[in-house]
Amino acid sequence: NFSNTTHQLLLYRHSRGSKVVREVLGKDGENFEGVLNTDFYAAYNEYAGFHQRCWVHYLRDIKNLKNEYPKDKLLKKWSKDIHQIYERAKQYTGPPDNIPIGLKETMREEKEILFKKQLTDI
Repeated sequence: NFSNTTHQLLLYRHSRGSKVVREVLGKDGENFEGVLNTDFYAAYNEYAGFHQRCWVHYLRDIKNLKNEYPKDKLLKKWSKDIHQIYERAKQYTGPPDNIPIGLKETMREEKEILFKKQLTDI
């Protein structure tokens, strides 16, 4: 399943390996210029462009790590930090609609800087 806001491509293949990624996105992703939003399946690493990993899969993996290492205090803190970032990202709706476009872009850039700083502080 490959989709964007206007189109959806459903393929049935016996595999979802890197061959399918190349088939749809082209060799080196030349048929695609967006951000690929996927789970952590290694075949998607075939695409050299921007990736956004699925939060649900990421949070589930973190939960599994915590279950595997329940006494790890550093892991607990890191998990809490990641969940806080997730909650912040969910709440962010962007700049208000009633402000000039140039100011909206500035506000987005400022928010991006704050988010990146939070990520590097973890």
